[in-house]
Amino acid sequence: MEQWDNLFLEKSGEAYNIIDKNKNTIKNLDIEISKIIEELLNENVTYSILVIRRSGNTLVAQIRFTR
Repeated sequence: MEQWDNLFLEKSGEAYNIIDKNKNTIKNLDIEISKIIEELLNENVTYSILVIRRSGNTLVAQIRFTR
């Protein structure tokens, strides 16, 4: 995974995971955050997740929600 790659949300049970384009799980989100994301997506809010920095094995990603 490189800087400027897009990431995606995937629902797994009651929680969401952040995945890459190859469907590899990057981060498992906890239930509280997943509930907030679920509410936003139910209100037709769109999202984008972008890797803005990579340093070794550490990624910094930005998630944006828009109407």
